[in-house]
Amino acid sequence: MLDGHGDVPRPVGLAAFFEWSVAVGHLEARDAHRLATTIRAAAPRYEVAMRSPSSFGPAKGLFDEMRRAGVDIEEQAPIDAYLAAKSALAREPAAARERAHHRVAARAG
Repeated sequence: MLDGHGDVPRPVGLAAFFEWSVAVGHLEARDAHRLATTIRAAAPRYEVAMRSPSSFGPAKGLFDEMRRAGVDIEEQAPIDAYLAAKSALAREPAAARERAHHRVAARAG
């Protein structure tokens, strides 16, 4: 169900689930077919939307931000350093935030 590109679930897996549900008697064939057809038709739009940062939840958004900043998210120490710098940034006065933002990116790299 995952395509290896940002762990986006593939809707075809869900469509297959509905088809399986018919085989085990949980759904009527016409209902499963209608659901599977709708899901397959929406799959291209879904996958594009799930890769868009505007669709990310807080955790995925933060990891995407760290990746874009060059943080090695496979190692805990760079993650900790980035989060500490980000926390410090949140405590700074608004006027200093722009300068601090550049420091966060520099520390992460």
